[in-house]
Amino acid sequence: MGYYKKFNEINPGKLNIKINSALYTKRLTERQKSKVSKCIELYAGKGLLTSKYKEIFTEVITVDKADYDNVQYQMTAEEFIKSELKNHIVFLYIDFDDEGCPGKELRLFFEKIKGVKKEPFIISITGTSLNRLADHSYSKLRKYPSSDYYRYNKLLSRFMEDICEANGFTCTEIFNKRREQGTTVYASYKIEETGMQCKGTNGLS
Repeated sequence: MGYYKKFNEINPGKLNIKINSALYTKRLTERQKSKVSKCIELYAGKGLLTSKYKEIFTEVITVDKADYDNVQYQMTAEEFIKSELKNHIVFLYIDFDDEGCPGKELRLFFEKIKGVKKEPFIISITGTSLNRLADHSYSKLRKYPSSDYYRYNKLLSRFMEDICEANGFTCTEIFNKRREQGTTVYASYKIEETGMQCKGTNGLS
């Protein structure tokens, strides 16, 4: 009970996926025989997840436009990707914990790491207004109305396939779950520089 009391502002389903996705990076560090593991937490907020990430990773980079004590880079995710990401390119895990639509930032992110990021990594994503992802795709994905929110998790995986393929990466879906009675989707993917199509399990019907 104490664990969830401490993190009572985080949806339990989200917390489970975020932590387990972060723990998945241990497989990457074992393969790469690295003792250093860096996490980038975009939209870090008050740091509710930061403390748990610090138990898993040797370094956690926190980013948020709000001036919280735990935030190292007070700027938007877009600003960080444009100006600071190059200084932290050895990351193993990056968290796009956006309660809106992170489509613009995700596309910019993959364009920035194209040809530069060689090691596999895990990306964790939170999104709500995911019907807008189609606006940021390369292949003009079909845009579903907000009433079709039950398709959002599938749309997210299709979007990830689209931007990975366009920038020379392969993504393998690890988690993808829509919050019950809501539009919020929690998902994570393993990303590798291969240029092959996504191996995720979801697809649009």
